[in-house]
Amino acid sequence: MTGEFSSEMESISKVAINFFNKYKTDSKSLEFAADLGKLIAPLRSRAQKEENILYKAFDEI
Repeated sequence: MTGEFSSEMESISKVAINFFNKYKTDSKSLEFAADLGKLIAPLRSRAQKEENILYKAFDEI
């Protein structure tokens, strides 16, 4: 289980770093909005997985 979460976070981190490097100055384009959505969606999914899987497993300990 931890390997899956680790590799997922590594992938999300790469997307985030690329996003912030790309938009250091210009954030007023439609491409920005699309790229932001590509960053937010996996972050939201990750947060839900943590709440549904990791927190429940922690509570059982």
